[in-house]
Amino acid sequence: MSTNAARAMPDWLDADITTLPDLLKQAGYATAHFGKWHLGEEEFYPTKHGFDVNIGGMHTTPLATWAPRRTTA
Repeated sequence: MSTNAARAMPDWLDADITTLPDLLKQAGYATAHFGKWHLGEEEFYPTKHGFDVNIGGMHTTPLATWAPRRTTA
């Protein structure tokens, strides 16, 4: 399996590209990211790429605080 470095690609999302959330916001939609974000540290977080809300696996938001839980009756 190739790594990003082996393909001369960064390990983060380029801040200069237009993302789908950017386009959706231009069309009047609200956007949110749910889940893990493996596209860079704080300066590259989802809210820096067009998402209005980020609920996910960042270092400051533990997954356990919002994940669905199975309960028994």
